[in-house]
Amino acid sequence: MEEANKNTLKGCGTRCLEQHDQQTVISENYSRHISSSQKAPPIALSEGKLISYQVNNGFTLQGGKTHELIDFEVLSTVQKSLVIVILLEGKLAFGYDSLNFELDADSHCNAVLVNLSKPASFHRQLYADNHVTKLNISLPIEWVESRCEQGEAFRAFLTQHLAYFKLRLNKRVLSLSKDLIRLSSPQNFMQRMQVETLTLSLFMAIFEQVKESNIKNSLEADVYNVKSVDNHFDQRLDHLMVYIESHIDESISIQTLSEISAMSASSLQRKFKSTLGCSVNSYIRRRRLEIAKQQLARGAVSITEAAYNAGYRHPSNFTNAFKKHFGQSPINSIKKN
Repeated sequence: MEEANKNTLKGCGTRCLEQHDQQTVISENYSRHISSSQKAPPIALSEGKLISYQVNNGFTLQGGKTHELIDFEVLSTVQKSLVIVILLEGKLAFGYDSLNFELDADSHCNAVLVNLSKPASFHRQLYADNHVTKLNISLPIEWVESRCEQGEAFRAFLTQHLAYFKLRLNKRVLSLSKDLIRLSSPQNFMQRMQVETLTLSLFMAIFEQVKESNIKNSLEADVYNVKSVDNHFDQRLDHLMVYIESHIDESISIQTLSEISAMSASSLQRKFKSTLGCSVNSYIRRRRLEIAKQQLARGAVSITEAAYNAGYRHPSNFTNAFKKHFGQSPINSIKKN
């Protein structure tokens, strides 16, 4: 496995600055090592023409044409959702939890449909001087489920965490994607209607393609590392899991989670145990170890840094916990990857 690129910066927050007809995405905070507590001033990550739009209780659309300015790894958390990624130009390396994609549109355009049945860690690698044209659309799983018939094969897809389906960019999907990318973020009623109409037409084209391909067979042939998950969690648990993912590198107390969920500590523990089969603290420890494993697999951190990020003061304690959870030591996990 190659040594991690020590010049690649890492950050866990971005925001967009408007500059006339061009937007610049900047980092909120970053460090040269994830475990570093030193904060640095924001830096420009990419610039270009972007579109961003969100429908209440509906889809979220982001995309556009951008020029990436530096090598940078974005780290964040995403809520459970059905995600559509369409790449028309450039390179795109990203992933959710243990699922990773490396798309390259130099030879042909790429598109993928990914199901996140629970909140997940997200990472994306930016490359200096990489010109990217893409769309990212996320849909609440409940929004999709409510439109599926009972017994439909696609409902099984929606219960599998990290299930994915490779889409074909036929003429209709390609045309609708380009039309959306050409638009700016809507500012008035008619512009919003235009974005929503185009996006819904894109959904129709994509789901028709999924239906025609017989996704039931595709689940066996093309979907890897999936695990069935009950999508019908208590909504308070969904909210708590998003909070935990967003604060996974901080100290998280049962009291804080109880206040957020409006449940007593004992009720909260019972809810976690009955739904997830473990206590709150066990769930947090497990997620930290899973994130550490992903970072080690990508060469983003050393074992010492991974231990620190996971909340262990001594690497030996981290190694023992890692081996107990995954059945192998961190160093063997790195060698395997």
